[in-house]
Amino acid sequence: MRGRAPVPLERAADIRARLLEDAAARFAFGAWSLDLASGRFVGTESLARLLQWEAALDALDFDALRTALLEPGRTAFELAIERARSRGTPWDFGARLRQRDGTEQFVQLRGAALVENGRCIGLRGAVQLLPAASSNIESRDNERAQRGLVQRLELAAAAAGVGFFEVGPAAADNTWSARMREIYGLDPTSPPPDRETWRRVFLHPDDAAAQEAAILASFRSGTYEHEHRIIRADGAVRWVYSHAVVDSQSERRWLGIAMDITERKLGEQQLHEALDRLALATKGSGVGVWQRDLDRDIAHWSDELFPLYGLPQHRGAPDWKELVAIVHPDDRALFESQWQDLVGSTEFIDSEYRVRHPDGRTRWVLTRGRHEPGRGAHRGRIVGVALDITERKAAEQRAREAGRWLEIASQAMRLGLWRRDLATDTLHWNAELRRIFGLAETAPDPTLDQVLEYVLPEDRPKVLASRQGPDARREIVEVEYRVRRADGEIRTLLSRGAAQQDLDGKPSAAYSAIIDVTDQRRAAVALEQTLERLKVAAETGGVGVWERDLATDAAHWDPVLWTLYGLAPRETGPSRAEAERYVHPDDRATVDAAWRRLQEVDHAVEYEFRVPRADGSLAYLNSRGRCIRDAAGKPLRVVGATIDVTSSRNAQRQLREMDEFVKLASVVTGVGFFRIGLDSTTSFTDAQLKRIFGFDPAGGSLARRIRIAHPAGGPADPAQRARTGARQCATRGRRVPDPPARRLAASHLHASCPGARRIGSTDARARHGDRRHLDAHRRTGARASGAAHRAGHQRAAARPLGVGSAGAHQRLERPDVHAVRP
Repeated sequence: MRGRAPVPLERAADIRARLLEDAAARFAFGAWSLDLASGRFVGTESLARLLQWEAALDALDFDALRTALLEPGRTAFELAIERARSRGTPWDFGARLRQRDGTEQFVQLRGAALVENGRCIGLRGAVQLLPAASSNIESRDNERAQRGLVQRLELAAAAAGVGFFEVGPAAADNTWSARMREIYGLDPTSPPPDRETWRRVFLHPDDAAAQEAAILASFRSGTYEHEHRIIRADGAVRWVYSHAVVDSQSERRWLGIAMDITERKLGEQQLHEALDRLALATKGSGVGVWQRDLDRDIAHWSDELFPLYGLPQHRGAPDWKELVAIVHPDDRALFESQWQDLVGSTEFIDSEYRVRHPDGRTRWVLTRGRHEPGRGAHRGRIVGVALDITERKAAEQRAREAGRWLEIASQAMRLGLWRRDLATDTLHWNAELRRIFGLAETAPDPTLDQVLEYVLPEDRPKVLASRQGPDARREIVEVEYRVRRADGEIRTLLSRGAAQQDLDGKPSAAYSAIIDVTDQRRAAVALEQTLERLKVAAETGGVGVWERDLATDAAHWDPVLWTLYGLAPRETGPSRAEAERYVHPDDRATVDAAWRRLQEVDHAVEYEFRVPRADGSLAYLNSRGRCIRDAAGKPLRVVGATIDVTSSRNAQRQLREMDEFVKLASVVTGVGFFRIGLDSTTSFTDAQLKRIFGFDPAGGSLARRIRIAHPAGGPADPAQRARTGARQCATRGRRVPDPPARRLAASHLHASCPGARRIGSTDARARHGDRRHLDAHRRTGARASGAAHRAGHQRAAARPLGVGSAGAHQRLERPDVHAVRP
């Protein structure tokens, strides 16, 4: 033996295989192995014979062995395999096996895991036929073999929490495993309850009807499966899953398993509650849930997504190409790029894009999704939510437009804006505010201390006080102060600011708008000075200013106007009715008519009325007012001014009375009056003078006929000769030969220029001086007036107007005015 060559490895393996096959045939067992990495299953020929496998040995697989086992052995075998893969636990238990010809055999299953570097890489096992037990399978009378089966299955089900039970046709024919007793809270040594006790004591009353229906259905299908609640011995309520096989050939005997599924049920309940809350939150809010399988390109959408994308719900979720086609063309590239980012990451990724509905409308959509990778070669799926953000996008657009409008308005109105972050105490200025302070547009935002340096020292305290102004109530804080710009010019600024609150209601930022009011303040000072001057002028000139609102009847009277009415000044003016009571009763109709006309016309209306004063005097007032209207022409208010014309009206009254007195004196004394303007355009002769000269008293003026012949060349026409003859006749007391003239016995003519010395005199030596007076009045535009009276009256009555006789005459510079001198 020492000199013989060793047996090759290939041959040794063949020998061991033959020996193993001989042993398998002798002891009736088959062996198998399973490589977990490749999934390759290798079974021996003896295993194929045991299973009555007719196909090629290479076609024998693990599933053929598993399906040949009968329940509950199949379940126990699967649990044992899983424990071996995860924990490396070996198995050894008995089970029933059905061969190809339908024969049921009792077998022993043994096996173990192949572990390498702490990791299970494969499984090896054996199936041994047990002839003694097999001969007893046909008769269900061998309780010993059945109990052995249950005991062995208990070992496999212990870790999985599976309890086995067997229920026979008799009421007390029940067999429970230890795990079954543990599930029901019973002592391990206590006998299992009979069926009636189980229903009455342990089965939850609310599930009794459903459990009974499941039992009746099992008689038809041969399989019992049900989930129900039980009341344990300690009073706790638990959920139990039961699965049993009904053997109709053995007087309705059930073999089954039971599992405590309380935790799973609680999880399902929480899941359903969460789904209900999600549905409640998403319904009506526009939020939809979606997922897309990356391998099959199959998507699932909630009901809220279909109207969001403008799709009918009955057609189902679109595939990838259809979804891309719905996206707005301008957003497709971004949408596909963000989708690739989503596939390559496991983080949540947000995407905003527009979709176009079939009717042409455009909506904005926000999606948030995450990639859930699959196992092995599977790519997994993308899950996420989507909501309609069209209104938010529209609000953002309006905010951008408002910001742009604010920028344009700030430039047009020269409005400076700044924002102060209260947490960091930093400022942010716009370009217009830099211009107001005389800074360059590229200058950095100043600090609060730098801004304070621009403020004049006397105004700094109120600026510092305004910093504390904006509080949680968002009150507007206004402060006016002066600054010295960078170029040295002093300007007056008006600032209005308010605070912005955070989510906790605390001020987080302050905003302010600043305008340069230097020109306005200067104009206000100038206006105040002007108004003061007008007030002085009005008080000095006796002009009262008033205003009345036509809608409210509110009036304003200045102090001068109250004085004109003889009343004490009040803060508010009188009502329309009260003001009318101040007017003289005879003038109220005139005032009412003028008031109505004020509201009808667009120009000023002047009217005059009398006011009886409290001191008993009667004042004559003249008012001039105008109506102010809106853009549509509707009257809004009336403004006007009133002056006191009492003195003027009294003078006119006295003048009228004097005129009446002169007229009366003229008629009584026979004196006639005339007035001739030096410009030869105006003249007046009274009726008495016309009667003196023999003319109709109602006729025209006689001024052009009262002319004395020029002394230089004598009479130039018959009328002039007649006048000369009349003068001669009057002087000598003889009759005038020409018809137009009448005899004026000892007549006298008197002439004078009002406002100057007399131009007539009884002293011939004054004729040259009188001529100078006439020349002076001719140059100043005065007029000549005179009087004629019959002889026999005293000359003293006419001397205030100047006198002259019918004797020698003197030529005036203007040919149409002559004065007769004695």
